[in-house]
Amino acid sequence: MDKKINEQDFADLQHLLPPMFAEIVRLIGLDSAYLLVKNYGGTTFKIGKNKNKQGKVLHFALAEVVGEDNACKIEQHLGGQRELNIPKCDAVLRELRNREIRREYDELTTRAQYPMGTMLAAQNLARAYHLTQRRIFDIVNAPPSEPPAQTQLWTMAG
Repeated sequence: MDKKINEQDFADLQHLLPPMFAEIVRLIGLDSAYLLVKNYGGTTFKIGKNKNKQGKVLHFALAEVVGEDNACKIEQHLGGQRELNIPKCDAVLRELRNREIRREYDELTTRAQYPMGTMLAAQNLARAYHLTQRRIFDIVNAPPSEPPAQTQLWTMAG
């Protein structure tokens, strides 16, 4: 799955991101943050100051993924912090996949011309997403992930 996260997805799923990484997303944007997760998720990325040889190598590695401007933003934001822990974001990526499966299932089963039966739609989606048919039914029958009630209250107040 190589889906881009849109602004609405970020707003809906921000509660699944570690707070430090949510800050990085706000700093460099969704697309660049997604590239960080895709390339370095689950690892610790060393941050250089871009002054000496080793720092320039580290800066170049970061800039290669997120771009020169965003690499500078991250380095300045971290203010001398030497490492950035990049989460795998499994919960977010899984929920994005599940939302896409629900959308596709609804499209397949409710389209005006030649709607698919539920079994055939689930079978097609199972093959497309490399999941079992049973798992597809579990996903389409489950509600989307929602933030905890307290998070919603803080969001509404701010």
